[in-house]
Order: sequence, then structure tokens, then C-alpha cells
Amino acid sequence: MANLISFDEYIKYNGRTIGRFIMTPGADEDTQKVKIIFLPGKLEGVTNIEYKAKLKTEINAHSEEISFGETTVGDSGIEVEEDLVSIEKVGDFHESNGVTDLDMLEWTSTFKVRYGKEATNVVLHDKFHSGYETANKNVDYVFTIKTADGSTTTINDKDSNDYKMIVGSSPYFNFNVGNLKLPDNIVEIEVKMITPVTRPDYDQYKNEVRAIKVELAGVKDDAKTLYVLATITRKDDQLKKTADIDKDGNIKYTVSFEVKHGQQNIVLKDTLSNAGFNFSTDEKDYTLSPHVDKWMNGKPVINDRTLTIKFSDAIVPTDEGASQRYTLTYTIKPKANVIDQDYKITNTVEINGQKKGHKLDPTINSKNSVSLDWQKMMSSWSIHVNQINRKVDGSFKITEPVKGKNSEFLRF
Repeated sequence: MANLISFDEYIKYNGRTIGRFIMTPGADEDTQKVKIIFLPGKLEGVTNIEYKAKLKTEINAHSEEISFGETTVGDSGIEVEEDLVSIEKVGDFHESNGVTDLDMLEWTSTFKVRYGKEATNVVLHDKFHSGYETANKNVDYVFTIKTADGSTTTINDKDSNDYKMIVGSSPYFNFNVGNLKLPDNIVEIEVKMITPVTRPDYDQYKNEVRAIKVELAGVKDDAKTLYVLATITRKDDQLKKTADIDKDGNIKYTVSFEVKHGQQNIVLKDTLSNAGFNFSTDEKDYTLSPHVDKWMNGKPVINDRTLTIKFSDAIVPTDEGASQRYTLTYTIKPKANVIDQDYKITNTVEINGQKKGHKLDPTINSKNSVSLDWQKMMSSWSIHVNQINRKVDGSFKITEPVKGKNSEFLRF
């Protein structure tokens, strides 16, 4: 057989990647080495594996002998061996001080060297998906490295040389015993990535990782792993928040949350990002659905831009193991001097051990090209103002914006 090239494909089973088929040229150009890797962790409950590979091969017409179809050559048997390295990845929303931030993701990759082997150099590759920050300046990493002497080294200072050395080629992460001045060879690496979401509207986030190169002490060939996938999915019982604008320019927030039997001292806190609005002081602007008599302890407490609501125990289900989902609505009202730009507002609500941000960025005024007539040298434009249906008293004028000075079409 001539013109040998490498062949590498993933083995799929019921939609899962359970292994890998690799074929590489041998020392003799007329032989090939075949390696099949299976991932037992992906095959829970499966006791027998049948795998068939269909390959095309080119016959060398000048060869004295042609043979194919055998599983072995001579007295050699099929070698069954286990990988010397492994990698796993999990993900969840980040928790700090007992509060789960639903706008912050935490990915954890765990790389291990197996069967008493030790690594002198490890390169991991993270395959980032969309919906969250990946730039080093916006992400916090914690690297925990265990070495053969039993010691643990933690690297989390962004300004340190070791941290910069590891993340310098992100999404490739380099762990070299000599460069990092580790006390011994590597046996385990944990990479924790804490990153804010950029698309809070996503219901699911994904991240993949693999070891692309592992140099093992006393082992000739480099080791590597397949990609493993981790997924973070928003759950129906988690905190949710939406916003709407009414004709008076008020913003009505709707917060959906769950209360379980046995919970107590439930408090909601919401903080606005700018000073263009005030939380309503009218108790009628605060409603809970389904309605519960005396659901609030006292009145809403407003301290500058922060709202605090204390719920009474009346909202807590009395039956063992029961839960109840509630929808709370409340209103913020614009100040007299509010401008369009103030409606680009962010705020974060915290309740019942969960935290969720919200960003309102409505299109209030816009200008669009409708048509262009080159013969008449004329262009047509459409201008849309006050698309949030805010009540306008008195007169207003439409002005042509000047780049760098005025971006508003509507002034009143």
C-alpha cells in the first residue's frame, strides 16, 4: 500500500462520542498502525461494543505481496491498553457567599495522569462557545496543580508571571514543570474559569476541553485526549426577570422566583445602575401573583437606588416538600429630567439565594434608509420617534444628529 496518510475519526454511539479510531503510518511504509480508544465513562450500562470501520486503500502494483483483512500479523495479538491521561469538565452558575449568580458561569476542568505516570509538560485546549466572556482580562482563572511529591500549587494572581505564562496563548493553556518551577512532575491539574455571561437571554451555555499534548516522564510518545463537553442549562425553577415600558415612561419589572417549604426570612434587593429613575413609593405598584394576604412585611424600603422588600412567612408553602412559584411586579418611574439615554438601564435583583441581572436597551428613536434614486440623486429616509410610546406633552423637534455630539432625533 502506498501514499499512507493519517486517519482520525470519532466513534459515535446514540449521539454520544464514545471513542476514537486512529490510523497512522508505521516505520515500514507498507504497514499501518491502528488504535481504537473507547471512553468507558460514556458507556454506562453497555457491556459489549461492536465497532466497524470502512476504509479505502490504494494498492501498490509494484509490491511483491499484498495482504489485508487480517486482525494480526504473525504471532502478535491485539493489544488492549488504557489511556495514561484523562480529562473531565463540569459547569454551573457561580456561587459566592451563599448566593448563586445566574449571570456568572463557572467551568471546571480536571486533568489527571494515571497508573503512576507523571507529566513534565501539559497543553490543554479550551474550545469556547458563545454567550460568555473569553478574553483573559474579563475572566478569572484559578489553576490548581498537584505534583508527584504530594504538594499542591495554586496560581490565581493575574499579575504573576506564572499566571501570564499559563494563559498567554489562550485558549491554549501551558503547564511546564520547569517554566513554572514546580517542585515535582505533574499528576493532576484543575482549571477553574469564572466568566460573566454576555447573552443573559441564552438558556444554555457550552464549553469543551481536551489535552492536546502531554509529555510523560519515561514514555516515548506524547499522550492526548478527546474533547469533553460541559453544558450549563438554565432551569425552570431559577430566578427570572423581565421588563416592560408603559406609555408614561415607567418601567415595570417582573421577577419570577420559587419558594420551598421551610424557607424563611426571604428578602428581595434590587439596585439600579443610574439615577434617572426612582422606585415607586406607591404600594399599589407592588403586586404578587398568585396573591397572598399580607405577603409583605411592612412596606418597600427605598434607599437611594436600592429597593428592599421583606416577604412574610405567609408565602411559604406549609406542606412538607412543597414549593410555590411567585411573580412579583414593581415599577420604577422616570425623574423629570430623564433623557432617552437613561432608558439604557441595568439592574441586579437578588432573592432567595439567587442573583440575576437585567439590561434594558430599547430602540426609542431610529432613522432608516428607505430608497436611493441615483438618476434623480435623491434618497428617502424614514424616521421613527418615541417607539416606546411614551407620553409626550407640548412640542418637540426632530434634529439631524451631529457625529460625536448629538445622537438623539427627538428632543422635548
